[in-house]
Amino acid sequence: MFGSTLVGAVFGVIVGITIAAVAPGYYRAVMSSGSEAWFDPQAVGIGLGLSEGAIGGTVVGLILVALFYWYRSRTARG
Repeated sequence: MFGSTLVGAVFGVIVGITIAAVAPGYYRAVMSSGSEAWFDPQAVGIGLGLSEGAIGGTVVGLILVALFYWYRSRTARG
């Protein structure tokens, strides 16, 4: 499960950085402080990508673990 969390976090950071580089106005539009002079779209992209990717990876990992144990319980009765 740690692996899926790590992969999700890395994937999220890559997506967040890409969005910040290609369309920095997106983060400025969706964040309430986006119009401030100190607002950094790349930092927001990294932070949101990391947190959302890690959460998504954890959910995928939990689903995979649940499916694995469900499958093992079904085949053990065999």
